[in-house]
Amino acid sequence: MHNNTVVCIAAHSNTLTHMQKYCFNENFLQNRENFDLCIVFNEVDYKTHEYVKGFNPEYLFVKQNFGLDQSAFDFAIKNIKDYQYYYLLHYDHWFADHHWFDRLSNEMLKSKVDVLGNLVRPASLHMPKGYDIVSAAFGLEYLKPNRFSYFLQGGAGLYNRRAIEILKGRGGIPYARSNDRNIAFVCERLQSFLMLDGGCTFGQIDPGYETYLKHANY
Repeated sequence: MHNNTVVCIAAHSNTLTHMQKYCFNENFLQNRENFDLCIVFNEVDYKTHEYVKGFNPEYLFVKQNFGLDQSAFDFAIKNIKDYQYYYLLHYDHWFADHHWFDRLSNEMLKSKVDVLGNLVRPASLHMPKGYDIVSAAFGLEYLKPNRFSYFLQGGAGLYNRRAIEILKGRGGIPYARSNDRNIAFVCERLQSFLMLDGGCTFGQIDPGYETYLKHANY
């Protein structure tokens, strides 16, 4: 059976315990037959690599350890086939119930938005240091946060093909060839702003922020 949805998970070494507790929990695995699975590691230890192989991912990549999760997401969308829908998730994201796949598929169709996730409002909230410098280094200084009402937390959520194609058409997801977390926080915002500037529409997953798509213990 052909799946029109892919779940792309960004991970790295020493994440086995968190992957078992959060992302690869019962709710996730119960829906495994409904989607193709892509896992991108920014380097990985043997034990974690063997663990995820047990879920028969359609794509399993190990890349150089730089760029944090944005680089893993960018690598994923540029190295897999085209899908109608893409979930981009960190290794410690998880869903609140067994029916997340059907529920969010239906919500995406009904809402007619391009991206569903947890929206941080306003976009200028808790700005990372050096936003202007980093955005200019990427040639994206025109993406001023005060132009936008929100950004997608962690870049995580459900995207349709249009949103992914807009990202790829603008060079992909910005990331640094380093593991500087402050730069990563800037890139998290730029990822959303590129799509919003390209005309994408975003929606908050009901019933509210981090109530359904959860991030670790938060």
